[in-house]
Order: sequence, then C-alpha cells, then structure tokens
Amino acid sequence: MKSGYAGMALVAMLTLVSCGGEDAPPAPPVETPTPPPTPPVVVTDIDFATQAALWSSDYADYSPGMESGIAFESGLRDLPAPLTGKGLLLGGRNASDDLLMYAFSAYQGFAPDTDYKVKATVTIATNAPDSCFGAGGPPSALWLRAGAAPRAPAKAYDPALQLVRVNVDKGEQAGDGTEAVVLGDIGTPDAGDCLSPTYAIKVLPERSDAPVIRSTADGRLWLFLGTESGFEARSEYYLLSARFTFEPQP
Repeated sequence: MKSGYAGMALVAMLTLVSCGGEDAPPAPPVETPTPPPTPPVVVTDIDFATQAALWSSDYADYSPGMESGIAFESGLRDLPAPLTGKGLLLGGRNASDDLLMYAFSAYQGFAPDTDYKVKATVTIATNAPDSCFGAGGPPSALWLRAGAAPRAPAKAYDPALQLVRVNVDKGEQAGDGTEAVVLGDIGTPDAGDCLSPTYAIKVLPERSDAPVIRSTADGRLWLFLGTESGFEARSEYYLLSARFTFEPQP
C-alpha cells in the first residue's frame, strides 16, 4: 500500500510541474516589434529660370506624320514683354486636336518603395485670356496637369489608337489620371482682351486629392508637368516655378 501511495504522489507531482505549477518559471515577455519611422514630408521648389537644364520636354498624343505641322518648341527663353526674366517654353500647334506638351525630371532621395501623395503648385506665364472664342475651343483650353511616375516618361506608338502616346497616366483633356491631375486651364483675365492678348502670370494651386505614387526601390520619382489642348491652333506658355510636396502615406 505504501508503494502505491508513493507512486500516486509522484504522478501528481509530475502532473503539477508539467502543467506549470506554482514553482514554474514565468513565461518570457512577448516583444512587440518597433514600427519603422514614418518618412518625412519632402518639399521641392523649382525655379525654371535656373533649373530648366534639369528638365526634359516632349510632346505626344498625335498621329505619325504630324510632327512638322505641330512644330513643337521648348527650352529656356526670355519672357515676352511686359514680363521680365526667363521661363521654360512649351509651344506647338494642336494638329491632332489633343496635343500633349510636357516636361519631366527625375528626383531622388525619397524613402524606397513608399507611397507619396504628390501635390504641386505651378506658376506659368500665359497670354490666353478667359472667355475667348477659337478654333475647336478657346485659346485658354489647355489643361495643365501635375504629378509624378515611378518610371521615366517615354513615348511610343500605340497601334490600337494609332497615336504616339506617353507612358504616364496623365488623364485626357480636362480629366484626371492616376499619376497626374488637372490643376486648371491656362486662361487668366490678366492676359488682356481677346483681340490684343498680353502675357501675364497665373498661379495654379495644389489639389488636396492629388495622386498617390509609389517611389522606386532606389527612392526615385519622375516629376511631370504638362498640358492637353482642345484649342486647334498654336499655343505656347512658360513654366516659371513649381512647388512639389510629397506626403508619405500610411
């Protein structure tokens, strides 16, 4: 009988230990991983009078063979009177009824593989008065869009549309894209009347519903500015300055 009781006591002791009894050591605390720090907001100010050489420009949304009729022109130029200073000229004839003229530049230093809301305020020089009549639309019917892309903008022929297109989702005419949104048109009442327009400065403010773009693995984005035209004649304007604000998203 004594040996039976001893065996039962041993089993009870083993059971108590195996179940974590009073003498069992406490479980180690579970460490919560520290989340990575939120990347800072990045603000980039661009003065085209001094930084135009960092930007490339081109045109798209036309059929092959229209190049000579479009007569695209770009580059750093003196501003027309009565303005002074310099700006990045974009000019061309809207032979395709949908001409896109654009400028872009690569910037780096962003957090890798991070979503940024890309806001932009853009200042231009324009000679397009408001509320004028013109071929296909008013001379002010150039919608300026701003955004960014995780790739270098490049154009290629789209056989389905039979158009030369750019690989940025910038929207169409007055509509937004996923990588660029419309800030407004180039018209301003400060440009005088329809018969004798003059150059004036217009500021197109940022939008709160700006596009969200993911940076590349090496922390780069290509900034994008451009206009789509509904005015079927020659148009030109000058990019003067821009402020891009990149807000990291959760």
